[in-house]
Amino acid sequence: MSKKVFSAEEMASLAANPYTSRVTAKQIAFTKEFKERFWVEYCGGKTPSEIVTGCGYNVETLGERRIGGIREHIRKESANPEGFQGEREKDAEKPPEPDGESSEDIIRQMRLELHYMRKELDFLKKIISIRGMRK
Repeated sequence: MSKKVFSAEEMASLAANPYTSRVTAKQIAFTKEFKERFWVEYCGGKTPSEIVTGCGYNVETLGERRIGGIREHIRKESANPEGFQGEREKDAEKPPEPDGESSEDIIRQMRLELHYMRKELDFLKKIISIRGMRK
C-alpha cells in the first residue's frame, strides 16, 4: 500500500470518478469495469499511467507507486479463473461484522459463514485429493 494519504479534496475527486468503487484516506478500490478496461489497454501496449489518465484519474493524486500496485493487483486478478471481481463481489464472500442482535442479522451472518465454510471445505478436499494422487 502506498504511504501517500489522500486529502479530503482528493478523496472527493476520486469518489466522483465512475470507475471508483470505494475510497478512503489510504486506499482506493476500483470497479470491475475499470479492471477489465485497464487489463485490455495494458495488454494492448499502453502504460499504466496512460490508462489511469485515460480513465479520468490524476496521476499525481494517485502517485506512481500506487499506480504500479494497481497494475500488479490487476495482473494477479487477471489470472483468476473467475475473472475480475468488483468490490461488492469480494465482500460477499467475507463474513460480515457483527453489528446487531436481531434474529435476521444473526441468520444472515450464519448463512454467510456457512457459505464460507463450505468453500473452505471444498478447497481442503482438493488439497487432500492432490496429495493422495502423488503417492
